[in-house]
Amino acid sequence: MISKKKIAAALLAGCLAATTLTSCGAIDNMAVVKINGGKDKITYGYANFNARLTQAMYDVVYSSSSQSTDDMWTKTGTSGTKTMEDSTKDQVMESMKAAYYLRKNAKDYKIKLTDKEKKNIEKAAKAFMKNNSKAAKKQLGATQEYVEEYLTDQVYTKKMQDAIKAAADTTVTDEEANMKSIEYVFYNTQMSYGSDGSMVLPTEDDIKTYKANADKLAASKDFDATVTEVGATASSYNYDIKTYKEAKKNGYFTDSTAKTQVDFSVLDAVDKLSDGETTAVIEVKDKGYYVAHMKSTSDSDLTESNRTTLQDEKKTDFYNDTLKKYEAKSTWTLNKYLWSKVRFIDRFEGNLATTTDTDKN
Repeated sequence: MISKKKIAAALLAGCLAATTLTSCGAIDNMAVVKINGGKDKITYGYANFNARLTQAMYDVVYSSSSQSTDDMWTKTGTSGTKTMEDSTKDQVMESMKAAYYLRKNAKDYKIKLTDKEKKNIEKAAKAFMKNNSKAAKKQLGATQEYVEEYLTDQVYTKKMQDAIKAAADTTVTDEEANMKSIEYVFYNTQMSYGSDGSMVLPTEDDIKTYKANADKLAASKDFDATVTEVGATASSYNYDIKTYKEAKKNGYFTDSTAKTQVDFSVLDAVDKLSDGETTAVIEVKDKGYYVAHMKSTSDSDLTESNRTTLQDEKKTDFYNDTLKKYEAKSTWTLNKYLWSKVRFIDRFEGNLATTTDTDKN
């Protein structure tokens, strides 16, 4: 989904044109979502504005694409079950849901808007209403109230995300952070496909040569030099203890660079080695021969980078868990029929302008 880090980037400047115009009219104040049985609600009008503003962002971005986008909202995705309209509306609803619960529980982290932020939100909303044409505002279902509400939600969401993540326990042990670096060579003894799409089936002589070269690699004291000598290609792979355990559970690890899955026995064998050591030839049934080499049992640069990644994951996990706890405290009932009335039929043309943030000026 398009980033909302800069709040004002969501404000459309200038005239947004479309083929037809629609209006929510009397249903604007109806509850598209009932919270706690109707004690609180998300109105159709506000939900429609969120959805149509998001649609406008996509329409503006994709209008510059060289590919035809006439059916982009009605075409099903790779899953073949949901259209882009459906998926985008799901994302919009989840964003509104998160914003609602974060805002309602802001007191837990002593979060509130400053007078300056409130004034900037009001100022930004007024600018939005002034800078857009009547036609554009009608398409978006925009009102001063909705724009202010939208910006307020965004500011609360950002503040709460930062506060919750800051409270997370980000302890990462050296064992968790440690990254190992290996190389491996694979000799495929099964049928494969050549670069031209033709089938390649190794002969018995080919397989004998593969085995001889694999033996030579396994016995070599200079792995890289021998790889070059036998005309092989070595793949590099880095992993931590979490990846190792997942590979053990799955029976394989995925080398995304080589775009292949490698049997766990290869990783298990090389993981037991010290720096500079090489495995014996590992024969994997219905696959071929592997020889793996331990470059480093602790790559310092990769380890520190991994530590930061794992710390970020802990922050994200803590944030997601906190949000789930908030959501579990009450009921959230979507009126699917009413929500289905929000449609991305009218197409937008224009530019998205990034102005100053709501917390500045």
